[in-house]
Amino acid sequence: MEFLNTTHLEILNRGSAPTFCSGGRLEVIGSLGLLDSIIGWAVSSEPSLSDHKHILFTLRGSVPVRLNRNPRGTNWGSFREDLKEQLERGPVMDMKSEAGLGLAVHWVQQALVLAYENNCPLKPVKAGRQTLKWTKELESLRKGMRRLFNKIRSDKNPHSWDLFWEAQRTYRKEVQKASKGTWRAICSSIEGLPRSARLHRALSRDPKIKLGSLVAPSGSRTQSKGETLELFLTTHFPNLGVTQESAAPVAALLTRRPDWRLAVKVITYRRVEWAIDSFASYKSPGAGGIFPALLQRAQEIVIPYLVRIFRTCLATSYVPAIWRQMKVVFIPKPGRDSYSGPRDYRPISLTSFLLKTMDRLVDRYLRDEVLTFMPLHSNQHAYQVGKSVETALHQLIVRVEKAPDQQEIALGAFLDIEGTFNSTSYDTMCDALVRHGSENTIVRWIRATLEGRVAVATLNEFSLAFAISRGCPQGEVLSPMLWCLVVDDLITRLSRSGIFIQGYADDIRLPAVGKFPNTVSGLMQWTLSTVEILCNEVGLSVKLDKTGLVAFTRKRKLQGFFEP
Repeated sequence: MEFLNTTHLEILNRGSAPTFCSGGRLEVIGSLGLLDSIIGWAVSSEPSLSDHKHILFTLRGSVPVRLNRNPRGTNWGSFREDLKEQLERGPVMDMKSEAGLGLAVHWVQQALVLAYENNCPLKPVKAGRQTLKWTKELESLRKGMRRLFNKIRSDKNPHSWDLFWEAQRTYRKEVQKASKGTWRAICSSIEGLPRSARLHRALSRDPKIKLGSLVAPSGSRTQSKGETLELFLTTHFPNLGVTQESAAPVAALLTRRPDWRLAVKVITYRRVEWAIDSFASYKSPGAGGIFPALLQRAQEIVIPYLVRIFRTCLATSYVPAIWRQMKVVFIPKPGRDSYSGPRDYRPISLTSFLLKTMDRLVDRYLRDEVLTFMPLHSNQHAYQVGKSVETALHQLIVRVEKAPDQQEIALGAFLDIEGTFNSTSYDTMCDALVRHGSENTIVRWIRATLEGRVAVATLNEFSLAFAISRGCPQGEVLSPMLWCLVVDDLITRLSRSGIFIQGYADDIRLPAVGKFPNTVSGLMQWTLSTVEILCNEVGLSVKLDKTGLVAFTRKRKLQGFFEP
């Protein structure tokens, strides 16, 4: 009693219901001093698979209810009717001025979001999910445990405890077996790379990893959310400027003669329909709150409006300010020992899906028309039909394995270009487009999508808006193509010098082959120096901590070899 008084504990259970049961004793415990907030304290009769019984109670207080919209539960029939009504009663779309085009884009986006919210109401989020399939056998075992437990409480027979423990062990094993069976069924039902990749991402994701205090290059830790965001952004987005204003206009509408011929060729009803269907239905929305399912479920209603908007944007090389606003989220890189530095996270930019749809159309035109006449180098294996990481590995392994068979040495350098998507200048990307024969209209429009971008990063309740002056957003449709065009110049120039070079996005492989170690070393040194010169020309650099050098040979000693 003295102990209860000094620790402010309250005895809540009344009667004789025990909270701890074993063969030797039945015990009753107390609880912390939340007596005024606890309602309905009771000991559960459900089997807990332990000597300790489950304690059930209601905690009184103002618990916030988390509300969310489930897009898969949207009333799509009513959504289409509301969207059609919203668009028909909207203003006349006069796209002969910047204000008119911006108003048209804003009205279409607002109609889509409003129709969605009206037909997908907010609902409380249900916590937890069923992890196993409940069967009649499990139900029978659980009832048997209850009967044995009630029996041992009444007759106090030690032999009854042995029967109860045996039934409890059997029940626990069957529950574990059912859980493993459900997991095996999920794994065995996975076929194809996309589903297995999603499973891999789900297993490698640690929900406990959150962006918090980071370690700066000086060794000190950030002391506030603002410092954490600034360190993260200055690391991944060079030359950014913090701003509180929306994106400024990039190009004045109709300042040059519109190229309607190319706009009509690139933007058609069928191509817009194809672009919308190419996206996964429930991908994360950008700053506008639009996800692909909203466009896919109302194609016949919204596509005529999108065709007019897209053609005007492309013909005049203009991008509305609302499309140049994006949301930046931080994704932890899997497999890291710690997540204390800004490089342990990857910034992903979420932009409007209307802009992504138009990007998809331009990307298709570049691949079908422009790159048909001036294709990427054959040793570039990323983001091309018929090529993959498997074709890259096969090409490299064949070359490496051939060298020892011919009594030669293969010295391989494996490089990773730093800041590929965030550091490349706009001029470098546009020059690469021009070298491959892209029309000036396409080049001007792509430049307009890159310039004047404003991104918003949020950490808990703190937000920071910043303007971006270099690079292309990670997660954007055109970004991989733009980088492939930039690095293609490096691959082409080295290949013309007789050097074998292979690229996969921002990863470069340079296998130098020769009979004598000093010859191979000298060739590799010249190759690395050339790579450094070409990277400096476009303002890029190589990640030293990700650079590897491997000698493939059967010789135990390489006399005359020097490390480049």
